[in-house]
Amino acid sequence: MTKSKWKAFVLGFVISLGLHMIGCRSDTKKSGEAGIPEIENALKMELSFGDRALPEEYLLADPQGIAVDDTGNLLVADEFHVKIFDPKGEPLERLGGQGQGPGEFQEPSKPELGPSGFLSVWSSFSEFNIYRPDLTYLDKYQARADPDLRELCFRENLTFNYVTHLIALDEEHRLFHLFGRNRNLPGLFPVFKYLLLSQGGSIEVLVKHHSKAYVLNNRGGSTDSPFLGSFHWALMAQNRLLYAQTHPTENPGGGSGPKYILNLLDLGNRSLSQITVDYEPIPLPQVLKELKPQHFREIDLTIDVPENLQSALNQVDFFPAFKALRTDGDLIFVFMFNPENEKLEQLIQKADREGEELPTGIYEKFEPYSVDVVDAAAGRLIARAQFPCLPDLIKHGRAYRLFKPADDFPKVECYRVDQVLY
Repeated sequence: MTKSKWKAFVLGFVISLGLHMIGCRSDTKKSGEAGIPEIENALKMELSFGDRALPEEYLLADPQGIAVDDTGNLLVADEFHVKIFDPKGEPLERLGGQGQGPGEFQEPSKPELGPSGFLSVWSSFSEFNIYRPDLTYLDKYQARADPDLRELCFRENLTFNYVTHLIALDEEHRLFHLFGRNRNLPGLFPVFKYLLLSQGGSIEVLVKHHSKAYVLNNRGGSTDSPFLGSFHWALMAQNRLLYAQTHPTENPGGGSGPKYILNLLDLGNRSLSQITVDYEPIPLPQVLKELKPQHFREIDLTIDVPENLQSALNQVDFFPAFKALRTDGDLIFVFMFNPENEKLEQLIQKADREGEELPTGIYEKFEPYSVDVVDAAAGRLIARAQFPCLPDLIKHGRAYRLFKPADDFPKVECYRVDQVLY
């Protein structure tokens, strides 16, 4: 892992974590909640590759994101390229190369396929390469050089900002996620997240989220905890933008019970609809709230615990409403926190930072994730399921993830989602 990625982690940038479990059989039963079905073992392994006999240039080294096109081809950002495989895991072609020129990458990650087939890939800090549907190179978008974005940041008083994700809707229109810090804002929480739409030389603010997960540390940077809530979003079919904001539940027994809200914004007419779902709050174990200094062996750096972050966590009794969102067509998959999995994640993260060996069989200890399945067209919860892992994406009835164990080679895994959910 490069030093720049470690520094990004230290500053509180969001790092995606892969967890490992095996797929198994499917089983369906009815729950006691108004006949909502519960689907156990909802994924079945179909394909695993990347660590087997492939041409050397296609072996996976440190993959940093995956996308899947409408034909099932898999696009993996890895080693200064986008490596493309067919649905059976056979290599097809590579895009890019190391460098700063057109179509070249410094640290490729976050490949995103827009609804029209345009591909965007993060190249370096707030910089993206964009490709047409036929994978010919189109453009390099540099957020820091965008005068319209600079003007918006000036108006919003963002003294530090960067673009974390970009989806190219066509050759001109782009949807992107902006992270910014307003140092003039009093209090512990100066961070804002925006969903922006560029169109016709202007930038429109679609969503503005005041994050309560980041706090200012003593060195002037930002530090975050996933247990203080998150901002989630995804572009869905039929030109709809899904977004949700989670914060810890402090009074789970009040009113009619805790709920989370899924927002659906129609990008055509800007109409907004909401789906509200009941959920059961999960207590946050004390061991997960107790922060310790972090030593990064690769760069020989130790970061002390920000007192204000520890103070904020001490006031939290429950996990946020959910951990992650994934979508497929009209379906929204809402992944809940699992306390035991969070403990294992922390062990793996610590071992990775400090160069320690992992306990034998740690990946087999992960428990299934509870998943709410919500039908956006019907506007309601339609099922609950158990997934053996948290996939990077779900598309056309299949779940995909990059599995990067610290004690083995990385690989791509493809699972078949139980068709009862569809």
